[in-house]
Amino acid sequence: MSSPTIVVGIDGSAPARAALRWATEYAELSRAHVRAVAVWQQPAPVSDGLGGMVPVAPDDDLSAQAQSWVDEAMAALPRDGAKLAAPTILEGAAKELLLDLAKDAQLLVLGNKRRGAVAAAVIGSVALSCVHHARCPVILVPEDDDAPAG
Repeated sequence: MSSPTIVVGIDGSAPARAALRWATEYAELSRAHVRAVAVWQQPAPVSDGLGGMVPVAPDDDLSAQAQSWVDEAMAALPRDGAKLAAPTILEGAAKELLLDLAKDAQLLVLGNKRRGAVAAAVIGSVALSCVHHARCPVILVPEDDDAPAG
């Protein structure tokens, strides 16, 4: 029997780094593996103002940027942390890819940006979609979450 997996979405933000920290702490307690995932997507074509669409030139730097998000988040982890699977860098729609990767996971962990008092109740579209459609529990970790997992 293999160890359970915790999927963590990484997008280069401070909340995503906090989510990875939280997930690794929790994984140590639950004997799970952590899979850090960064998803990038080419920009959609834009309107030419005349009813047509102009394709946006492919940006090779987006894949490298996603890799740097994961590298930075993993570098900030304690060296004696949980079992980390090799990071996954994917091109596509974040909502769909994260939901697919988490379909057999123990948890899906995402960062959540805290805003003002009214906006604090609002979460991003990727997180909202994951909360509503994931087959596993979804944990949203704010940037300033210093509380230990568990």
